[in-house]
Amino acid sequence: MFIRQNYPHISRLEAPPFKAGRMSQNEKLTNAAILLFGKDPRNSHPQTETKCIHCPGVELTKPFISYHVYQSNIFDQIDKAYGFIMGIIKLPVMPEHGKVPAKMEPEIPDFVIKEAIVNAIAHRDYYSDASVQVIVFSDRIEIWNPGELPPELTPESLKRQHYSVPKNHDICECLYRVAYVQKVGSGTTDMVKLCKEKGLPEPEFKQVAGSFVVTIWKNKFTKEYLEDLGLNERQKKAIEYLKTTKKITRSHYVKLTDCSERTAFRDIEELLKKNIVERKGTGKNTHYELK
Repeated sequence: MFIRQNYPHISRLEAPPFKAGRMSQNEKLTNAAILLFGKDPRNSHPQTETKCIHCPGVELTKPFISYHVYQSNIFDQIDKAYGFIMGIIKLPVMPEHGKVPAKMEPEIPDFVIKEAIVNAIAHRDYYSDASVQVIVFSDRIEIWNPGELPPELTPESLKRQHYSVPKNHDICECLYRVAYVQKVGSGTTDMVKLCKEKGLPEPEFKQVAGSFVVTIWKNKFTKEYLEDLGLNERQKKAIEYLKTTKKITRSHYVKLTDCSERTAFRDIEELLKKNIVERKGTGKNTHYELK
């Protein structure tokens, strides 16, 4: 895991990687020290946890595919939340035997995921009883943390160069010393840049009912994007279906949208021409996937 690269023993309270004067006061550990290095911070800080949820579709509905609650120290929560997401998002198909393997990159740049998780846990409101929540949907990832942006920042300003305004100074200082965070306010702008380079929509930053939410899209097929393409309702329904099931046949398109074979053929041909789907297989095995 990326968390262990610089300091593999960082989660051990008895051997911190540096001496930080703010980690203790009057020979007692500070709250930041307990949250960062404690073996079980919930003994004194029961609100400290990260919930990770994997949903089968595009809405938060049960039953979940998987659900985990991580209640250890900050470093371990970051590590496990990152591993949870990376175990779900898609990697390219391995090359056939004998062919030179290409560099394996996930569908979302890993830095984007790392930055969103670290920010959520580092900047959360530790006076709130709410948890950090990581929710993986079929089309996006949402990361919720309790608390709001400082007054100097807005969701839109995070997409431009801005000052770093840490909410939990001692925690952020420690994370900075081990290269988890930067002090120049470029993390969120790098997230935007990397998503654009990958052909993905920009991450969304917003305030919702006392929480800060980051949405990272897995593909470009957002509602706004589809509206701009001028697709009919049948095609939109098929694309939403493909986000979850990954493939569709023409006969299933007919059943899903309640249309004729001729209409299904015409709709799919249009989706092919607009480079929204691609044809896979031949003959009876022909099906279509999002491109």
